[in-house]
Amino acid sequence: MTELDLTIWRGMEIRHPGDWEVAVASPPGDMGRISLADRNWQRLDVTWRRLMGRPKLADLAEKFRDEHLKAFEKDAKSKKAVAPDEEIRLLDMPHPPEGWAGFMQKRVTGTLVRALKHIPERELLIEVALLWPHRRNEQLEEAILTGLAPLPEDAPTRRWRAMGIDVELDRRFRLELSTPQAGRIHWEFNDGAKRCDPLVIERTAMPNSYINDTLANWLPKQQPTGSKVVQQFAVKVNGHPGQYILSRSQAGRMGSLRGRHTVRIETAWVCPIEDRLYRICRSCVTKGEAVPMPDSLELRCCRPSQAVVPELPDAPTGKIRKPKADSPLGDTRTTEQFLAAIPFQNVAMELDKRPNGRLLAKIQIDRPGWLVPPISWVIPYGKFRRVELDAVGTSMLELCDGQRTVEKVIEKFAADHKLTFREAQLPVTLYLRQLTQRGVVAIVGGRPDE
Repeated sequence: MTELDLTIWRGMEIRHPGDWEVAVASPPGDMGRISLADRNWQRLDVTWRRLMGRPKLADLAEKFRDEHLKAFEKDAKSKKAVAPDEEIRLLDMPHPPEGWAGFMQKRVTGTLVRALKHIPERELLIEVALLWPHRRNEQLEEAILTGLAPLPEDAPTRRWRAMGIDVELDRRFRLELSTPQAGRIHWEFNDGAKRCDPLVIERTAMPNSYINDTLANWLPKQQPTGSKVVQQFAVKVNGHPGQYILSRSQAGRMGSLRGRHTVRIETAWVCPIEDRLYRICRSCVTKGEAVPMPDSLELRCCRPSQAVVPELPDAPTGKIRKPKADSPLGDTRTTEQFLAAIPFQNVAMELDKRPNGRLLAKIQIDRPGWLVPPISWVIPYGKFRRVELDAVGTSMLELCDGQRTVEKVIEKFAADHKLTFREAQLPVTLYLRQLTQRGVVAIVGGRPDE
């Protein structure tokens, strides 16, 4: 069995395969939750909450089973996420790890395992839903369940490790905002300091495309409008060259009258191993030049994720059966079916390469039937639709060679830019959809009957 990756979220350690990435993470509240998915399915869902008293595990397991049955029957009545031949029969887990109890259900999508564990000394209840789409891996299942553990409550610092960020902070800092976007993660920690904004930590993929300049020239332009850079110098962070900036701006009319101003400090660097841009910044309204930053702050990088797709060879040159031309493109296909589809370039379009390396695609369009004189005398008609592709779009179009599946296009794009599959999946899918709508690309195939 391969070494498991580690995610730490709201005081809970979760060990899982490296290609299972965070899909859902809970906001602040009494209950914690995290869901992990591979490229096709949501594989693991973990929730934990405080539970007063010392109930028996057998009673909790029976209640857990009843709640699952009621939810299943409700979905069956509303025809949500339940196939007609779905089985409602539940089977006990044959050999659950120590302290765990649960059951299994055979479903059309595979085997669904539900398990729970009560930790009386922490008054903590952990619930797990684990999906095995093809064949149940009992060894991996046991490793995942036994690897679930709460962090010590008496530690002076708290660690967060998820979505590619690995940070350790003083316990007074609470994560109040997590904004995961395609290739960009934004976290905000609040320690309750007066007149101070939350501590911001960001991690951004594809920094060369994002920055488009040297870090020293780019970073001052990112300061808030009206700010004046007071200090800027080079720093070393985790052994990598970075930049430190201190800027200052007016703190409103009353703040200025009282001698206060807004001071903002920011540190940024690019980790060449991960190919990620890291940023740490905070601003406070103060009379001085200092911004309180935690001494315990440690933001780790240089951790090659197991989920990063390795460099792949070129597309195979063997004969590949061309899908049926009349295969529909729509949202009716499952994720697996869509990933198995093949994108083709429009053979009728003209491609012109610009001096800047970009491509200009010219797609011939039919003249609308209503565009006849005298309307055509007023409304101009162009025979071509012109679509200019940037460097990313150009490289993606080259991958659409009629041999690679959508999945292989995503894998190659992820490998070229050091992205995980899920980081690349959303932007590539959206880009392919745009190219399809503009007639540059046609996506066909991917249906079970083809």
